[in-house]
Amino acid sequence: MKTKKVIGSMAVQELSWDFAKLSVDAIKYRRLNSALESLLSEPLQLERIQNKIDHEDTLVSKSSSKRSLDNIHLNSEQNIHVVPTMCVLLKFYELSKLYDVEKDYKIIFKNLCSFMASGINMVGAYELSLLQRILFSQNIDKVKEIRRLLKLDSKSDFKKNLWNASYDITFMRSLNALPVQAMRGEPINSIYNPVLVTKDIDLASMTREILENTEIAETNGKLYPHLRFELEKEEDKIFIFSCIESLKLLSQQRYSINKKKSLSQRMEELRETIKQTEERINTL
Repeated sequence: MKTKKVIGSMAVQELSWDFAKLSVDAIKYRRLNSALESLLSEPLQLERIQNKIDHEDTLVSKSSSKRSLDNIHLNSEQNIHVVPTMCVLLKFYELSKLYDVEKDYKIIFKNLCSFMASGINMVGAYELSLLQRILFSQNIDKVKEIRRLLKLDSKSDFKKNLWNASYDITFMRSLNALPVQAMRGEPINSIYNPVLVTKDIDLASMTREILENTEIAETNGKLYPHLRFELEKEEDKIFIFSCIESLKLLSQQRYSINKKKSLSQRMEELRETIKQTEERINTL
């Protein structure tokens, strides 16, 4: 994949994940990689993909296995990039069960900020931006679009929905962050212009909006994407500003805490947060 100037996407691994065995299905993984490589190197390879390229393997992949997410914290081992997002979305799901989203939107937002500042010691800009739009936007259609994207109103298993929504947000982050990373001289595999190919209309629409409302600014001598969201009400602007300022004041403290911990330790703490939040939701 590297020779084709393509970043091996986590989507390949996610689609190969065996939710029962908590591991990647090796056959699915190789088939997907082989299919992508064929598409990138030779024309008219759809027949090979549809025929599920034969492999000399003793293992047999399940063709109709059901995705089971009884415990999100166990399956989150699959990809560390989505673990923080799962924490935030689960917290929002819990808060939306405890409070009225339309009436208590300020309480929910303040609790979310507090959770990010001290609960997980990190601030997810993309998660916060999307949830901020849900809570404060006066554009009903836009709110519905984001709720569809995050699958908050779906009647099916909320754990599966939040798993999928976490990946969608991670794709947004990659599409925005990778070009900026290249601008400051740190491209991945010399790639600087990633492209999202999706049939998900809401994901495409919201990703486009996020990109259009991003400013490139310098922080501590490095370029970073900064997300913007224009609020309609002046009182909401003041409230949001105070919450964000509080998050900024604690940024050095969060940095100091996280710096003392290894990545594996941080991931273990985040997974424990997912587990505890999940257990509380199951009782609501």
